[in-house]
Amino acid sequence: MSQPRQSSPSRPPAVPIRGMVLDVLGEWAKGERFAADLMDHIQRDNGLSLPDTAFLRDIVLTTLRNLSLLDHWIDVITEGKHLDHRSRWGLRIGLCQVLILKVSEYAAVNETVAATGRARSLINAVLRRACRESEELLAMVSTLPLETRTSHPKWLIEHWLALYGEAKTTALCEWNQIPAPICARINRLYPQLTDTTDDFIVCESLPREDLSVGKVYMQDPSTAVAPRLLAPQPGQRVLDACAAPGGKTALLAQLMENTGEIIACDVAPDPRLRQSRL
Repeated sequence: MSQPRQSSPSRPPAVPIRGMVLDVLGEWAKGERFAADLMDHIQRDNGLSLPDTAFLRDIVLTTLRNLSLLDHWIDVITEGKHLDHRSRWGLRIGLCQVLILKVSEYAAVNETVAATGRARSLINAVLRRACRESEELLAMVSTLPLETRTSHPKWLIEHWLALYGEAKTTALCEWNQIPAPICARINRLYPQLTDTTDDFIVCESLPREDLSVGKVYMQDPSTAVAPRLLAPQPGQRVLDACAAPGGKTALLAQLMENTGEIIACDVAPDPRLRQSRL
């Protein structure tokens, strides 16, 4: 007698990352909140895994970094068709995935279309055409004005051209489009790390174990400029009036050898970021 066939375990539903991306960008466009803050909230509220969080951030930040170029591609494909805000954001993130991030066309098109609601037919048609004409769309980039192909404000480029000339301005705009490396600051208050030579290290991947025990803090080296210029001394009382998310405050504590008082506050409306004493 044959054994009853066992059903395979159901596959967990896919996380609707593109819908979350649209929510983040829609809120960001209102001009009241930072994209980083919005992404942090959506990660916490939805319990996103590290890979899903990384993918969310990749789409959001790459889209924002290339807005002018993405809008140019949209105008070319739609022939300047008027679009509502959500449809335009849907096309932006779709083209970002297909033409810049090189996400699988099947996943990029289908998942983006599913997230856009009533504009699905338009989004589907535009993105599928972009897939077919990707070589032509990418080839036109080098012929576009600098402000369009590098998504910089025209007034800023004109200012830089007057100061630095064409070659340096072009190099600066192109450098601005390169994603920043993953950097971590060494916590010199950690007992075994007091003799390290470099304050910041570039990481190939997230140093989860070192993060969990406080050996490092993920932080851009540029944020260390203000604390070092202040040069606080042990025992002093210091005000950090722009403290969120806390990297500069932690560095101040390190420079003060963990003695003294730091009052850290921020203008962010989130109650979790209200004034606190460290």
